[in-house]
Amino acid sequence: MEGRKWENCNGGQSKKDEGIHMGGQQLQQTLHKWWFELALTKLRYVYRAIRQLLMWELWKRINNRRHGKEVSYEYMHQQVLVAVHRLVKMKYSWITLPSEWNRIILMLKNYKPQIHWKAVRLELPKQGCIKCNTDGASRGNPGESAYAFCIRNSSGDLIKEEARCMGITTSMEAETNAVIMALRKLADTSEAQRPDRGDKATHK
Repeated sequence: MEGRKWENCNGGQSKKDEGIHMGGQQLQQTLHKWWFELALTKLRYVYRAIRQLLMWELWKRINNRRHGKEVSYEYMHQQVLVAVHRLVKMKYSWITLPSEWNRIILMLKNYKPQIHWKAVRLELPKQGCIKCNTDGASRGNPGESAYAFCIRNSSGDLIKEEARCMGITTSMEAETNAVIMALRKLADTSEAQRPDRGDKATHK
C-alpha cells in the first residue's frame, strides 16, 4: 500500500490527483475486491474488517494534520497491522500468529482446524441425592437460543430431562431459564434433596 501524488500527462497538460495505491489499484477498488473475496471464513473476516481499520487510521491521520501534526505512512501502516493482529487474536485466540501481514494472510489461508477432545466422566451424587446438569446457549448472543437439563439419581439413572428452543434471547437468559425449568421439575421429584449443578456459576 502506498500513499502518493502522481501526474497524468495528456496532450502536454498535466493533471495532478491524490490517492492511495495498493498493488496498482485505488484503495476503493482494493477494499471492494477484499470485501467480495471468496476466501476461507477466517480470512474473509479479516478482509472485511480491514475497511473499517483503514478508514479509522486515515481519519486519524487527516485529523492530526489539521492540528499541525504529521503522521507518517509507516506509522499508519504499523497501526493497521497491530489492529489486525489484535483482531485476529481476539477472534481466534487459539491460533499462534506471526507479526508480519503477509505471513498472517498465508497462515489463515492454509489454516486447518485441529480437533481437540476431552473425556468427561459422570460423578454420581451422594446416596439419597440427585444431580441436575443444566446448560443454555445463544447463537450470536443475543440470537436463537435454547436450554437443556437432565436429572439423575444416585445410581446414575436418568429421571427427567428437557431441551427446548427459546427464540431470540441472550446466553444469560438461556442459562438462567435452564436452571428455573430444572428447579420446577425438581419440585415434582420426590427423590430431590437439593439441585446440583449448573455448567456456570452465573446463577447466584
